Amino acid sequence: MRDPEGVLRLEDERVVRTPRDRSVNISDHFLTTTTARELVAADLLMPYEFIENGEISSPRIKFVSYPTEWCDGQLRAAADLTLAISRKILVSGHELKDASAWNIIFEGSKPVFCDHFSFQTINTVQWWAFGQFVRHFCLPLAASQLRDIRPADVFKFSMDGLPTDRSRKILGAKAYLSRVWPLLITRAENLGTIATIKTSSSKKNLHSNLFNFLEFTLGKSDLQIGKNHWKSYADNRTHYSASGILKKRDCITSWLSLVKANWVIDFGCNTGEYTHIASEQGSNVIAIDNDHDCINTLYFASKNNKRIYPVFADISQLSGGYGWCGNERAGLLDRLHGIADMVLVLALLHHLAISESIPVSKIAELVASLTSRYAIVELIASEDPLVVRLAQQRNRSSEDFSFESQRDALLKYFRIEDSFMIPDSARQLVLLRKL
Repeated sequence: MRDPEGVLRLEDERVVRTPRDRSVNISDHFLTTTTARELVAADLLMPYEFIENGEISSPRIKFVSYPTEWCDGQLRAAADLTLAISRKILVSGHELKDASAWNIIFEGSKPVFCDHFSFQTINTVQWWAFGQFVRHFCLPLAASQLRDIRPADVFKFSMDGLPTDRSRKILGAKAYLSRVWPLLITRAENLGTIATIKTSSSKKNLHSNLFNFLEFTLGKSDLQIGKNHWKSYADNRTHYSASGILKKRDCITSWLSLVKANWVIDFGCNTGEYTHIASEQGSNVIAIDNDHDCINTLYFASKNNKRIYPVFADISQLSGGYGWCGNERAGLLDRLHGIADMVLVLALLHHLAISESIPVSKIAELVASLTSRYAIVELIASEDPLVVRLAQQRNRSSEDFSFESQRDALLKYFRIEDSFMIPDSARQLVLLRKL
């Protein structure tokens, strides 16, 4: 909608971009060059074709996440991709006219550039996108590493990232001992806007130097930071016996193999134990958790896997739309609708029902609305130690959270195809078929 170069139209199977200026000669377009075809072949740029009236058609990825839902590793991968493309197109005398995180989408855990109208010929030594790259990548990642402020939250506050003046206040004196210090002692938005010169070699050299500088300020690419409780959850589950963990895994694996779901939503995926199992069964998996370090760990474990879509989001507060009138970019719940034929809700019901005070009936309604066929849900009895502890912490009775109440809520939308009592626990798995 806001792109001065064209208008975007979403169709069932493709995305169509219509140029605002129909007089532009297609033969002069960057997308007709060998370099552009090489980007597609290298899986860096979304495939495309020219259709009628100069429009550009690309295949549509079924589920797309936003920077507001990315972990640090994803944002860094988007930054690296932006620089990699910038270097490749520099050889043919082209540049990106913007360096926005929103120009990157993830096909699974593989980042790919999607803005086909963002390429232009280098006419001056300026790289006007420099400041945007700093705001969208360098400074948000610095805020995460130095102040534990996640880039996803930065983009929720501002679609244009983190400006230099606000960064100085947020990062404080500590930032001047980090790699981003040069960005804080000058106006990063204006770097690269040096007087125009005519020699193309000088233009390319300056751009190349800017790319090197940005790569330096980003620092190490391995952003597997954080050691919180939930990140190590899979290795410290005292409420399951060793046998119980194996039996649970075997049961879920057999059900996933039986159902052969095309798309799975794994709510409360943690570090992705069952996400990986579903992916190995041939499913595309949208893995959602509200713990950043868990999603970051999952992302690095599934890097470039086109079947696993990590999403950093709070399930108890699924976001609405973004942008103009909330319609420019669909909310997460809207993007999830109509995709999955299987939903996993494992070791999660008690957290939503007790910790977040969401009625079990509403949880069942959500699960039913997001699957076209099946769900696997872990029911947790009132005597489960974690249920008892959570209830005590919130002055609630664990007796209100029973197998029967959970089953009754789910049976309004599903029938039970199979069930399995996890050994040495007060937990039961149920395979549900939608009515």
